[in-house]
Amino acid sequence: MGCSERPKFVVIAAGDPLHARQLLDDGLEVIYVAPNEKLMELAIRTGIRYVICEGNEAGGHVGEYSTLTFAQIVLDWRNRDPDFFANRRIILAGGICDRETAFMAAMLGADAIQAGTCYLATTEIVETGALSPLYQRKVLEARPGSTVVTGEGTGLRVRSFNDTENRSGL
Repeated sequence: MGCSERPKFVVIAAGDPLHARQLLDDGLEVIYVAPNEKLMELAIRTGIRYVICEGNEAGGHVGEYSTLTFAQIVLDWRNRDPDFFANRRIILAGGICDRETAFMAAMLGADAIQAGTCYLATTEIVETGALSPLYQRKVLEARPGSTVVTGEGTGLRVRSFNDTENRSGL
């Protein structure tokens, strides 16, 4: 028994972009989250048209570059090789949280932005059960420096809360 509705797109937030090939072949648009230029290039060569270039200010798995540095690398590359980036959209993510940082992304030449942490502050995310009220409260109460990046030695960098006061879980 199959599903009668299909999503318009699928977001892949980790792993080898080559896994997207079957989704593309099935007619689904793929949005790929790339924490570095090597994965971004592989995603584009795979045929993915939408790439989220995620700087290390983002939550979850992150690359080594700040969003600003990564944006400069990618958008300079796009200016030098427009044919490679033809019909592709570069979305910036990581540390984009207000009008000023969104404007900076636009001035760098981003086609769009992703502001994930802003979504964590909405009532809808808790109402739908996608986020617990406790986690949302921790996000809203977080101060600069409330997160830590771990996994650098293994190459699997992850940004998460540095919650030394509350170990009850989120």
